[in-house]
Amino acid sequence: MPITLADIAARADVSLSTVSRVLNNKEHVSLGTRNAVLEAVSTLGYTRQDARREGNLETVILFVHEGSAVRASDGTMAQDMERAIVAGVQSTLHAEGYHTQLVHKQFGKTKNFELPRVSNLVGAISVGSISNPHLLRKMIEDGVPTVIAGSPSPDIPLDSVTLDFRGAMLEIVQHLKETGRRTIGMVNGPPLAGSTLARIHAFRLALAMHDLPFTSEQVVSGTFSFSSGDATTHELLAACPQVDAILYGDDDMAVGGLRALRGMGRTVPNDIAVVGMFNYEIATFTDPPLTSVDFDKRELGRAAAQRLMMRLHVKEGPPWSITLPTQLIVRASA
Repeated sequence: MPITLADIAARADVSLSTVSRVLNNKEHVSLGTRNAVLEAVSTLGYTRQDARREGNLETVILFVHEGSAVRASDGTMAQDMERAIVAGVQSTLHAEGYHTQLVHKQFGKTKNFELPRVSNLVGAISVGSISNPHLLRKMIEDGVPTVIAGSPSPDIPLDSVTLDFRGAMLEIVQHLKETGRRTIGMVNGPPLAGSTLARIHAFRLALAMHDLPFTSEQVVSGTFSFSSGDATTHELLAACPQVDAILYGDDDMAVGGLRALRGMGRTVPNDIAVVGMFNYEIATFTDPPLTSVDFDKRELGRAAAQRLMMRLHVKEGPPWSITLPTQLIVRASA
């Protein structure tokens, strides 16, 4: 039976990633660890030719939404954003010699599932703002290092890379107040999205810091889609007709909101200012062009990949939460 990297890792009591770094003469491995790996290699009779066998590639699973545009050019702008994050992850991991495999799941729905059969699985990255908590807990139970490239679940102790929603909300509310808005509504994302809770907390804090009113009628929830943005805009204005600005959970929702407002005879931005989030390409093509919150999508993926590689070398220790900056891109809608 052929000797594998897993055999070496078990004998040297190190991770698969550490074995790979030693065999490829990479940095960030202590002398003691390097010697332990090389001793295991010698004892087991493992050769460098064996190490290059295709079956011994270290693999990182990327969990993405089922039907994601990561594998298709059509779909919503949100899926295009996810594809950009994955590109950042893959470029970083591939440069360090890791193999990546996409796994599509219906996040938030599946409780019972089997992890894919992957040779030399060393880690995983969950991409997007909606994660399956059952899946994440399964990864923890199985001891698979996992990073969330999106919004973390507050009760699941995993490394994550997310956005500075507090800074984004403060910038949005300040801009809207400076342009004369006083009653700001929010069309938030679905409860399953980790960013939903972060946004509402940041929104309420920003309103309080700028001495602007807040009632529960100012917030409604929907899904990240054009049709939901349309429907929830009607819902929001029925509950809170005095709203003079609306912040949407993403740009797809905002596009639906623009249609709804036009249908109700409300002009943008004169009657109601509109702000989206994530600055999808469509934001420059709406009428009027959409004010939105931007961030470096590929950098989010790169940061998640870098954090995972750090975790592969130092498995112990509390999880990190890495926060990336955002920027408000002001256009004619607000």
